[in-house]
Amino acid sequence: MNNPEAYEFINSKDVRGHLASLNYQLTPAQCAFLVWQSKRHTLEQKHEAWNDIINTLPDCDVQERINCKGWDSLHAMLHGYMGFEQKLLSRFQSDENGAVYEYEAWERAGENGYHWNGGFRLFRTYDTCYQRAREYAKEENCCFRIIKRYIDTSPDASDYDPNITVEYDESGHIMDVSLYDNYNFFSRSEEEQAVWNESFTGMWFDIPIPFVKGDIVCDNANIHTAGIPFVLWGTDPWYRKKHAEADSFYADYSDMNAVGYSYDHPHRFFDDDFMVDYLNLEYYKEPLCGPERLLYAYSQFVKENIDAYTLLKLYRMIRAEAAAKEEREMLESYLSPDIWSKIDNSPQSE
Repeated sequence: MNNPEAYEFINSKDVRGHLASLNYQLTPAQCAFLVWQSKRHTLEQKHEAWNDIINTLPDCDVQERINCKGWDSLHAMLHGYMGFEQKLLSRFQSDENGAVYEYEAWERAGENGYHWNGGFRLFRTYDTCYQRAREYAKEENCCFRIIKRYIDTSPDASDYDPNITVEYDESGHIMDVSLYDNYNFFSRSEEEQAVWNESFTGMWFDIPIPFVKGDIVCDNANIHTAGIPFVLWGTDPWYRKKHAEADSFYADYSDMNAVGYSYDHPHRFFDDDFMVDYLNLEYYKEPLCGPERLLYAYSQFVKENIDAYTLLKLYRMIRAEAAAKEEREMLESYLSPDIWSKIDNSPQSE
């Protein structure tokens, strides 16, 4: 695997293009990590890429971190990880007594965006559940997931039964497999435990991105946040470069994030708790309309192109326009056309 091939596993086209322009040299461990974090590739494609890394890139150690066990051989870790995923898939697709299957579809839920829509029915066999899920996904043009639940497993279990979940794209290709094991229901060796829970999720890398503070960006990969514009405030690597005491040893994949301010529609103000993977960032290219224009005003303030006074004036104007639009639509909906036409056409008072 060469660098351009590894770049293709980065979710963001803008980050891919930036690394290509820099001819950024990736380590074998970084290549393996980029394959793992991809939301654009099937599980089969990831395994093919990891085997390519094993066959074409030199072996190396995997750095021990707070949530990463550390390995003397990256190749051995990849073999172990792929082997455990295949083990999970084999058990997932094998019908067992005391287990049932259900499927959920990723669908729009009104103004609340998308969510996993489930509770359709339970199935005794994988093949039957997969066939019905595929038919539904084809009709609705959506991705889906199948959950294999082990029921009545133990009186000591938590409120959630152990399960194996497999996610599929719209065409039915396997994208990911995950395991929920609340009390070690699934037997695993120490090596399997480590390679599953203390490998990729414990890694952390500072990979260059083309963005600067104040850019209007969006996540392009996470199904929960994709396409939502926000003003970039910072990233974890930026913070660690500025604060020498922030030891990256104590960071893992969950810290490879970007934070910023999105628009909070119900309150017509900012949501200051927006967080996404920084490798998923892309420039937001769509026009900002209505009250979301506040993001553009704030972006200009962060980049010091306008002062605080101008930002506040723009906020008052944009919020007033949004409120007026809502009132106008509400009044128009219940006033008779005759009355509304007279009011709507009346000259504005000075």
